[in-house]
Amino acid sequence: MDQVPKIIEPLVDEWTKEGFIVSFKLETDQALLIPKAQGALQRYGHQVVIGNDLHRRKFEVVFVSPNPKSSAADNAKLTFVETWIKIDLALEPHREIEEDIVAELVKRHAAWIQ
Repeated sequence: MDQVPKIIEPLVDEWTKEGFIVSFKLETDQALLIPKAQGALQRYGHQVVIGNDLHRRKFEVVFVSPNPKSSAADNAKLTFVETWIKIDLALEPHREIEEDIVAELVKRHAAWIQ
């Protein structure tokens, strides 16, 4: 399998410096999901990582973003906010989680452009 080129850094630093940048993180180990999402935010300086576990991807995702109250200028002091979206498949067996992902992104983008 070939490595996928990493474009988030030039996207954030050069191409769309004031854009609302979202990345995705899919993990097979739930314990790695949040630390890797936080690491990506520290490394690239973008706005949000949408993460999910491979085995729960159809009904559970997490939005990880920098805490606006922490100092982005000092990565050592950067803290994060996690927002979980979960669907109870017993109550809503036909619901697609993508609907909730899009709704959350629309809300966050609207706040970003204010």
